[in-house]
Amino acid sequence: MATIGLDIAVATLSGAVVYVFLGNGDGTFGTSASFQTGASYTWAITAGDMNGDGKIDLVMANYFSNSVTVLLGNGNGTFAKPYNFITGYRCQAVAVADLNRDRKLDVVTADFEQNSVSVLWGNGNGTLQAARAYQAGDHTLSSTPAFVADGDFNGDGKTDLVTVDHGTSEELTVFLGNGDGSLQAGVNYGPGIAPASLVVGDFNHDGVLDLAVSGGSADTGYVNMMFGRGDGSFTRGGSFSREAPRAVSPSAISTSMEIWMLRSPSTTGGRNSPRVAPMCCSATGTAPLALPLRTAQEPIPLASSPVT
Repeated sequence: MATIGLDIAVATLSGAVVYVFLGNGDGTFGTSASFQTGASYTWAITAGDMNGDGKIDLVMANYFSNSVTVLLGNGNGTFAKPYNFITGYRCQAVAVADLNRDRKLDVVTADFEQNSVSVLWGNGNGTLQAARAYQAGDHTLSSTPAFVADGDFNGDGKTDLVTVDHGTSEELTVFLGNGDGSLQAGVNYGPGIAPASLVVGDFNHDGVLDLAVSGGSADTGYVNMMFGRGDGSFTRGGSFSREAPRAVSPSAISTSMEIWMLRSPSTTGGRNSPRVAPMCCSATGTAPLALPLRTAQEPIPLASSPVT
């Protein structure tokens, strides 16, 4: 039986390049290959099949360029020339999903300094239509979106969106999708102090999508659970504490859905202090288990997907 290994794509904040590490299928990776993106200061990266050819492509959010880059994959770990498309002002996060149910992936960005999410419909050939903006956060409280994710939160078969919003009012904004690529007005929820990112998953096994929200200060953080009600609304659940979690990811490595967290850089240990240390905890309240990880020099956006 053939082993299919996951690959890793890493974008850089400086320099208009993305690095691809092809997986060997045993947890190791080959030497990186670099590809031009045409835009610098890439803040986020994700993967999806943007032109329907069955090959994984890459999509990146470029903060200072106010754009997204699409790199179409050749299916062998290499990529074609970049295509860049204008988004809202200072896009900081990106997600891909089929918002208008045409079986073509669309792109969504969180536009940090525009208080909006931008929706760019996909044409099915790797190109995108002009951005459509929807207000996120709260203008009166200077709350701005910094992260975006998708899911069907009310079970109607239409893709919905949720943003993590930073500012005077720390909150989430949930947008229910209409199924035609447009979004209903956002509804705000307060998950806790300084949310940084979130992950979508059914953590309590009730068939309804929930949110695990990471955040906190530089040295003290949390993961707050927001349990879905099935109608697109959420209720506050349990909370898990840990030093400054920056990002979260779900994993079903046991019989229960679990959460892995990526810690922020240490404020006391200097440049070479451990910057990333995942933990896992069940959403039912099991005590977290800290696991060591190698020291990392710089936090960088990345995505994992079989690009070969």
